Amino acid sequence: MQLLVLLCCVAAAARAAPTASADSHRRTVQEAQHKLTQFIKAEGLKQDESSAVSLSIKPGCYKSTLGCFHGNLLNLTVTSTKKHRDLCSYLKKSTLKSAVSDTYEGAGTDNPLPSCRSCDSFPKTAVELVQQLKMFLQMGMSRL
Repeated sequence: MQLLVLLCCVAAAARAAPTASADSHRRTVQEAQHKLTQFIKAEGLKQDESSAVSLSIKPGCYKSTLGCFHGNLLNLTVTSTKKHRDLCSYLKKSTLKSAVSDTYEGAGTDNPLPSCRSCDSFPKTAVELVQQLKMFLQMGMSRL
C-alpha cells in the first residue's frame, strides 16, 4: 500500500514538473516583454502596429537570434541609458535563453545544423529592431 502511494506521488510530481518549468519560462519571457515596453516608452519610439513586420527563424536558431538582438541593441544610440542597460542585461540572462531556446531535431543525425540568420542582416534602426524583438518575444511566448 505504501509503495502504491509513493508511486502515485512520484507520478504526480513528474507530471507537475513540466508545467512548473513552462510557467517559469512564461514569466521570464513576460519580464523581457515588460523591459522592452519600458525601453520603448523611455525612448519615445513610435510603434507602427499597422506595418507588417516579418520575422522568420529556422529551427535551432532561437538562441543565436536572441544573441543577435542583444548585440544589435548594444550598438543603438539611446537617450535612456538605464532602460537600455536593463533590457540588454536581461537579454543575456541564461533563464531567458532557456525560455526561448529550441532543440534542433536534426542534431546527432546526418542532418547538418541550420545556417542561422546573420546578425548583420538585422535592422539597424531602433524602431525596426524593437519591433522585431517584440515579435520574437511573442513567438517565444506562443511556443510555451
